[in-house]
Amino acid sequence: MKANHIRILLLVTIAIMFISLMGKWEQTFPADNTKQQTSETQNNSHYDNADATTNTNITATDAKSSLAKETNFSKYDNAKSITINTGVFKDLKVSLVDGAIISASLKDYTISLDDKTPMSLLTDKSGSEYIAKSTIVVNKQPISINFESQGIKTENGKQILTLTANTDGLQIIRTYTFDDTKYNITVSQSIKNTTSAPVNLIVDDSFARDFDPAGDSFSLLNAHSYTFTGVAYSTAKDSFRKESFKDISKTNGQPTVINSDGQGWVAFLQHYFVSAWIPQSTNAKIYYKNLNGDVFEAGAFTGVTIAPNQSENISSILYTGPIIKANLVDLAPNLEKTLDYGMLSFFSEIIFWVMNHIHSLVGNWGLAIILVTCLIKLIFYPLSAKSYRSMAKMRMLQPRIKRLQETYKDDRQALGKKMMELYKEEKVNPLSGCLPMLIQIPIFISLYWVLLESVELRQAPFIFWIHDLSMKDPYFVLPVLMGLSMFLQQKLSPAPADPMQAKVMMFLPVIFTFLFASFPSGLVLYWLTNNLISISQQWIITRHYQATHKK
Repeated sequence: MKANHIRILLLVTIAIMFISLMGKWEQTFPADNTKQQTSETQNNSHYDNADATTNTNITATDAKSSLAKETNFSKYDNAKSITINTGVFKDLKVSLVDGAIISASLKDYTISLDDKTPMSLLTDKSGSEYIAKSTIVVNKQPISINFESQGIKTENGKQILTLTANTDGLQIIRTYTFDDTKYNITVSQSIKNTTSAPVNLIVDDSFARDFDPAGDSFSLLNAHSYTFTGVAYSTAKDSFRKESFKDISKTNGQPTVINSDGQGWVAFLQHYFVSAWIPQSTNAKIYYKNLNGDVFEAGAFTGVTIAPNQSENISSILYTGPIIKANLVDLAPNLEKTLDYGMLSFFSEIIFWVMNHIHSLVGNWGLAIILVTCLIKLIFYPLSAKSYRSMAKMRMLQPRIKRLQETYKDDRQALGKKMMELYKEEKVNPLSGCLPMLIQIPIFISLYWVLLESVELRQAPFIFWIHDLSMKDPYFVLPVLMGLSMFLQQKLSPAPADPMQAKVMMFLPVIFTFLFASFPSGLVLYWLTNNLISISQQWIITRHYQATHKK
């Protein structure tokens, strides 16, 4: 029986290693879409086919040339900008150069527990720039636009910023609409051709970010290094794809272009937060690329031909904020998939749904984790009770088992046969104690991803020294208590006859304490709570069984 527990505990260890390796695998080897992307990039002439109805005549070479342009962050340094403040954004800045959004801080999310400054998701800070921009490409070349502000007006609780410009024969009116309580911004523009000839142009909504992929390193002992940083996108044919910055950096600057096929979005994804462009046109194409060095760009572009003295209206939705499913699900199909719980997302979503409802009642995420653990143990109590009764029966059989071991110590085959006869006679299944722990493995993995990926638990306090359930215990109190609980649980189980097994069991709590030391404290809290409940259940059931089955 004890050997079975060794196997199960080793399975849990493997599960922990599996979590770690899967996190690394998803970063290093995302879903294989190379074939699809390559064929689409080769078959589509990039900007040339941006809109098949407009007879746009930009060639593939021209498109590659335009897409390969470097993002010049320095041109925004001394440019004038308009500052917007809403219920969720602090000091969001729209540059009058190209109308780029060069800064956006999130009021509800601080940099750290010690630094209460609102976190800057978009920033123009030198060396770590991350901006959202809408570029107009005319006759094969991006144009630089110096806008003039027409001021900010308020309509129906929304702030609307209007910028205007006249350049290269175009009259441009661009509006940014901000909802006070939402992270999505509607960017609309009316473009009029004031020349006497048709104009082929492209509106390219994109992100540019200065990011060093080498700094995005993986560590087995750092749970947060398993998270993803890179590009995510969705099309009508491909509901959700990811490409890490590290992989994109290996493309030698060549852009990858994908048809959206009528619906889609493109995003820069990082731990807890996402910035996404959602084009409202049906003929947009999505692309991503590595520019110079550590600068990455991704966007969605739409091509149109505007007749003389005619106008075209093009709009997109920009989301830049936390990855919260309720915020994303109605913005665009599959955008909520940026909240990626991995292979067991179905179970993770159920666990988070229950935790969220409990949290709304108790107001503490740590307490919510404890109550969810109690609920899980209650659901699986019939299996656990059966397991503990079997273990209690095995404990009562220990004297007979030891006699058999002494009698047949030189004949392992005969010992095995006699042991099986004993189990059959007493109606004991030595494997029955394994089932509850096996069932816990997918629950453990699912809860792990909930705690790691849910922004709601970022900087969520519990009690006393636990100020952030998404981070490791700073004083390692919970991992040590968890190790002690494992040791106590072993003492309640039948002792192994094999000295080697006994040594392995003795070191397992130490090994697990070391492994869990770097895990989110919320996960360790779950495992500790689970162990304490299991110990209580096992002790009560064992005492009751022994009292009612004395011979």
